[in-house]
Amino acid sequence: MPDWLDPKTATVASLLKQVGYATAHIGKWHLGGGDNAPTPDAYGFDFVRHTTGNKNYWEEGGGGDPISAPSPPRCSWMRTIKFIKENKDRPFYANLWTLLPARAPQSDAEAAQGLRKYQPAC
Repeated sequence: MPDWLDPKTATVASLLKQVGYATAHIGKWHLGGGDNAPTPDAYGFDFVRHTTGNKNYWEEGGGGDPISAPSPPRCSWMRTIKFIKENKDRPFYANLWTLLPARAPQSDAEAAQGLRKYQPAC
């Protein structure tokens, strides 16, 4: 049994794309992996930058997956902001799934400081 959603299933992205929206998925992708798993674009996303999938969609920073960057959430946030600016004059849908709380920034002091209030107290 496949561990992914059937690409023929209607999704928010596929429905919005049908009516002219620019669509983006940026961040985590845990809707299936492996050799035969569909990639996010099969579900209606025009623009894709994801981690934890079966294809490297991350071109910024030399093509490395931002999950190994010092501040992976910042990579996703910045790329989402860029997508929004690029599509500000048309309808768009940006689907951002961050690596938080799974992985908080460790070596980016500025990002870590801003996120501290969202981390659970120990």
